[in-house]
This record gives sequence, structure tokens and C-alpha cells, in this order.
Amino acid sequence: MPTNREVAEWMATQVPRHYILYQEWLVGRIQRRFGKEHVYVNAGGGLSISRGVLREFRKLTPDLIWDRSEKGWRKRYSHERSGRLAD
Repeated sequence: MPTNREVAEWMATQVPRHYILYQEWLVGRIQRRFGKEHVYVNAGGGLSISRGVLREFRKLTPDLIWDRSEKGWRKRYSHERSGRLAD
């Protein structure tokens, strides 16, 4: 079974290919490629990426931020302050 780190490394390889890494797009691919143990059903009934994978992904991608309005990760713009969330 793939580790959380391996899944996060795969996610990181997708960054150069996409302007925004949409969670909805990633979660389906993670489930198919790595198995259901790396996703879970959230309180709203939708699939989400496991917390363990997300912890590893954060370590690998300090230059990315979570864009709440887009529900995905993207590179930080030069005018944005530090932190992991976009305003």
C-alpha cells in the first residue's frame, strides 16, 4: 500500500501541470490510483483527501496556498501575505 508521503509526492508532481490543483479533481484520482484508504467521506458527504496525505503535502509544497474560493491549491502571488490560506 502506498504511504501518505508517496501520495503527497504524486500530488506535488501535478503542480507544474495545473494552475490550480482542485481538491475535487485530486480526490478522485487519489482514490483510483492509490486506494480508498487515502480519502474519506467528510461531514458534508463528499470525498476529501486524508489528513495524513495533506500533512505530507504541506511539507513538500511550502510555496503553495489553499484558495478557498477555488477549493484548490495554487502558487502564492507576490502581493499575498505569508500563510497557507488565500484571502
